[in-house]
Amino acid sequence: MTQARPIDGAEGYRLFLEHDGHIELDEINEHLRGLGLRELQPRSMTHFRKLQRYGYKSYLTQNRLDLAVAGEAAWSDDMRAQYPEVRRPFPGLLLFDARWHSVTVESLGTAAASVSGEVTPTAGTSVVLHLVATGIERTATVTRNDPTAGRADLVFDTSSSLRTAGDDAPFQLVLTMPMAGDSENLVALADLLLRLERLVTRLNLGSEEIPRVASVSKSSPLAIALIGDQSLPVIGSFIVAAVGVRYAWYQGTKTKYEAAGIQLDNEQKRRKVQQEADAELLSALEAEESAEAPILLQDFEVKGLDKGAANSMTRRGFLDACRAVIALPVQLLAESSERDNDGRR
Repeated sequence: MTQARPIDGAEGYRLFLEHDGHIELDEINEHLRGLGLRELQPRSMTHFRKLQRYGYKSYLTQNRLDLAVAGEAAWSDDMRAQYPEVRRPFPGLLLFDARWHSVTVESLGTAAASVSGEVTPTAGTSVVLHLVATGIERTATVTRNDPTAGRADLVFDTSSSLRTAGDDAPFQLVLTMPMAGDSENLVALADLLLRLERLVTRLNLGSEEIPRVASVSKSSPLAIALIGDQSLPVIGSFIVAAVGVRYAWYQGTKTKYEAAGIQLDNEQKRRKVQQEADAELLSALEAEESAEAPILLQDFEVKGLDKGAANSMTRRGFLDACRAVIALPVQLLAESSERDNDGRR
């Protein structure tokens, strides 16, 4: 389904109000098709009811409405709309070092937040964020800290912060990897899933939901099918880009060993060379954190994923994502596709 525009939502909401909300999505979409407009997705009905509840007589996009009501409804179910990130500073308290610290919540989402204050905790610290306006509290982990700027990025428990994608999710990502012989064990599979989860949670793509595991097939190659929102094609492209760069660095390291007369004639040696190449690649990437015109980082940048400016929190977040994707098995293949209206590929 082609993504709806504000003009489509506005006409749909007009019809919704005309029937005082007693109308089905199919009826609205039939009306829109008759006008040559685009169809709406089911989440639009939730948004329409929210607009009606707040007394709006004309249409507002989801992100604009969320910003308008964020002060009194932060972290409520109403905030789980298409644009869950709220960027309007408001007061909060952060519990760490056995006491509460006053902070300003610079941005707030259903899965993450950024805060600033005179004292901020170091990366890896477990904290509790308290919203002064609502009294809501949530446990989080500090993922990045900039003591000079007095800012810290927090990540909440994803499984309790975001809902799981529905069966009618618009995109699919299929990951395949050979798992033969000794690799066919619980530890190997669990390690792969953990590394994949780390990548998904490191990417700040504004997702409102966790990808659903549609299927897992273990017949070598292992095939994991995920369905979810528009973040899945970005994740797939990121994995593909990383595999290309890692392969090039592996070839360079391999050439160095062969020049020294060492033949990579078994899996153990090849794995060792891959690990060495990945370590050198990571060092080169981290050296570009302050680069105004990075060269290597551009090889990882894909549509929908910004590498950010030099020394920015966005750049640091991008580097975290690079570390996570490089930690995946280099044999992992990714292919994304758009699904039809019935949730089929």
